[in-house]
Amino acid sequence: MRKYILYLFIPIFISSLFLGKKLVFGATVPYQIQAGDTLSSIAQAFATNITTLMTINTLHNPNQIIAGHILLVPSAITSLPKGAKALVSTLTAYTDGYQSTGKVPGDPGYGITADGAIATQGVTIAVDPSVIPLGTKVFIPGIGERIAQDTGGLIRGNRIDVFYRQEQTAIAFGVKPNQIVYILPNGVTTSKLMHFTPLHFVSRSMHHAIHPLSHPIKKQPIHFSDCLNAFTETLVMRFDALFSS
Repeated sequence: MRKYILYLFIPIFISSLFLGKKLVFGATVPYQIQAGDTLSSIAQAFATNITTLMTINTLHNPNQIIAGHILLVPSAITSLPKGAKALVSTLTAYTDGYQSTGKVPGDPGYGITADGAIATQGVTIAVDPSVIPLGTKVFIPGIGERIAQDTGGLIRGNRIDVFYRQEQTAIAFGVKPNQIVYILPNGVTTSKLMHFTPLHFVSRSMHHAIHPLSHPIKKQPIHFSDCLNAFTETLVMRFDALFSS
């Protein structure tokens, strides 16, 4: 009963907090729509909702998205550098051992990546060069910055293979579908990037006080009336989790 009473007061609380103000998102990042994508599947992948995506991109029909077009999506990273792009990837792991590469120590090319570097844990990933060119830096939340140095016969499309030294570590890594990866511009490192909740509403007057930025990001102005439902939905989900715990 207490939970439902609380739900009734959420819109009133939000109205009193933001009424008459414009709301802005934090960082947004370009995402290239893939064949088979729907607005719902994109929203799920980026931990947001359809209303938010429609508002950011000024969409009037959620069914009218076209493969190859660019959609702005909320980023899980603040101060995302200009020119960064988002990719929804399937992550796997590999080693330089026989099970992953068919080679053993002493074989020609053992432990050497496709670009001629020594495969290094914490640095090397294998990619499809038609999607992520060799030499590209990427940032994988929860894993860190990596460099596209290698390729593989099974690494096609948006799949990324993360290099580990130990076979057991690679096996334990498993398969992680629908993981967001940020492709970084050349010369950019991620040492100062910070994480935050993708659906991030703040008033324009308080934005810089709460989240000082080391790099400018594109902020999308959003009117309160367009986003109240999406924000309320997020709060309700969190209150559900609170009361069910």
